[in-house]
Amino acid sequence: MTESIPSHPSAPPLPGRQRSGNAEGQKPPAGEDRTTPHLLLSLDGLRLALPVAMVERVVRAVAITPLPEAPAAIAGVINVEGRILPVIDLRQRLGLPGRPLSTADRMVILATPNHAGTLICDLADQIVAIPPHTRTASPPLDARRGSLPGMTIRDDEIILIAEPDILFNCLEGLGLPDAEAFEPPEEERS
Repeated sequence: MTESIPSHPSAPPLPGRQRSGNAEGQKPPAGEDRTTPHLLLSLDGLRLALPVAMVERVVRAVAITPLPEAPAAIAGVINVEGRILPVIDLRQRLGLPGRPLSTADRMVILATPNHAGTLICDLADQIVAIPPHTRTASPPLDARRGSLPGMTIRDDEIILIAEPDILFNCLEGLGLPDAEAFEPPEEERS
């Protein structure tokens, strides 16, 4: 029996998270070593960390409406409480082998100062603290994909540290609204 993928995500926002805004963009005072919480994602054994401050919520995969002629990394769009959000296929975005969407997959809904969108992953399973002194530079991706800001090792596992705006840079030039434009007017959200 095949499970059907629902058409709308349903999960409350992460505690203390708002739809937009970013505390991560603020610099700590000089000389302060700031440890930031990150959400760990899995993609076929690859571990990726995203700043929790940008994560609105994690939901089970839902049906995606494809966008004609969009780049391969853009799986399409979904409806999240009246907001139309682009969906980035992290496998395509990071050059990993693709596979069909599964009901077991997760979608991470993010908001940055520049973009709002969704990332598809196998699992989003824990929040960890990543001290800045444990990070090393990541090898550069090709010019089209941008570069990940760093890597770290945790429990003998290599974790790539991702910056959502770099993952979302494949949306540039597509004519999609920016982060603020994805918000429906207040009277429509009521």
